[in-house]
Amino acid sequence: MATDRRTLGSGNARQLPALTRLQERRADEVKAKSNPAGLATRRLPGMEETSSKASGRPTSSDLVDAQDAVSVDIIAHTPPALDFGPFISIKDDRVGAPLLIVFSSVNANNYSFFNAFDDVAATKIFLRDQKDSWYHQGVGGELSSIDAVVERLQAEIKRLSPKRIVTFGTSMGGYAAILFGMRLGASSMVTVSPQTLLDPRLPHTPTLRFEGRDFDLVPLIETWSGDARIYVFFGAADMVDCYNALRLAAKRLTLVPIREADHLVAAKLAKAGTLKRAVVSAIEEKPFSANEDLDKRVLDPVVAQMIIRTTESHYLDASFNAGRYARALSILTPGWSAPSFILSLISEAKGSLAEAQRYAEAASRAAPGSVTYADHHANVLHRMGEDPRAVAAYEATLKLRPRHYSALCNLAILLSKQGNSERAISLLDAAIESRPRLLRAGLIKNQILDSLAPAKELPNVFDKNQL
Repeated sequence: MATDRRTLGSGNARQLPALTRLQERRADEVKAKSNPAGLATRRLPGMEETSSKASGRPTSSDLVDAQDAVSVDIIAHTPPALDFGPFISIKDDRVGAPLLIVFSSVNANNYSFFNAFDDVAATKIFLRDQKDSWYHQGVGGELSSIDAVVERLQAEIKRLSPKRIVTFGTSMGGYAAILFGMRLGASSMVTVSPQTLLDPRLPHTPTLRFEGRDFDLVPLIETWSGDARIYVFFGAADMVDCYNALRLAAKRLTLVPIREADHLVAAKLAKAGTLKRAVVSAIEEKPFSANEDLDKRVLDPVVAQMIIRTTESHYLDASFNAGRYARALSILTPGWSAPSFILSLISEAKGSLAEAQRYAEAASRAAPGSVTYADHHANVLHRMGEDPRAVAAYEATLKLRPRHYSALCNLAILLSKQGNSERAISLLDAAIESRPRLLRAGLIKNQILDSLAPAKELPNVFDKNQL
């Protein structure tokens, strides 16, 4: 059955209330862009109140979605996809073939990795969670829980009779790939930067705390009787991703720490073809090894234990001294960027912004490819009032990731403050296009269009899930 444009389009074309006025005022916007001098002549009331508080999410600078690693298109894809649910789609539907189940990551406008595995010899099922609930609220419609999704997938598995099942996902999708992989009897699970503990105090996690048995994968794996191969790729520069990976223990677990990469490592791995090779190897049940430079220091038992204690003390209020452990880690692992980043966060929380800036700069220097570190460094400079340096730092962030949502928003605020509202609006357009379900860019843009004047202050909240 061909793709139903109306069914799938309903999730993507849905307009948020804050963005509707932008469409109504397109004529005013064009006029404003044609007169950038006029953009700086009127006051901008309330800009200081525009922040991620509008979304009701907690503070933290974080990275969650590697969707940009591949091109996704759910409307005009080839071959046609069969859609049997609000946010589930099947491609290459063949009875008896291997089955690849792909779980989308957070803020996914479309199915993550929808075209990435077209030439892989398998039936593909793609799922996405519009509520970003880590699939605890299902995928929409009657499939409103984990159990309901499992039941639906089990029905498809029964119909397809696949000779093996492989689950795949990144970040939120990686968590789901492990959770559903265990429930569905997968032969392999290929994951990137998965959360293994859904605690809202941690970066890369849902805002709400979930009740029940599925918020922590560790006890589930400990009581799991399966013997599936589990691959966990993660950026060794992200201490929380290291923590999530190091908590796991399974008979056939393979940890793949990519040197000085962060939570967005999936983009790098997809571009290199590593993820496709891993999936194909899992489908064909052949050995796999990554070609990337690995930082195996994080797998050392002593270092691993210190990573766990540092993370739990800083984020989860454990009784350990996070600063002390981070400084010890910097001695044990010279040149590793993650301890400097943690020390920067600790200094920032104490209000020692100059010290936070020094640690943030050190982290970025040690891991120049980390979007997380570049954005954090820019945020600290922004909070310090170092606007010219902050602009340069946000520009550097966008060179690494042109669609980085918070960097687009924050750079737009600074440029508007400097009178360059034309480019500010252009950046906000890019932010809205990349994350149409998020509110912040639309709210800022509305205020610029309403007042045609520069921003006065930096929003004091950086939303961990609006990147």
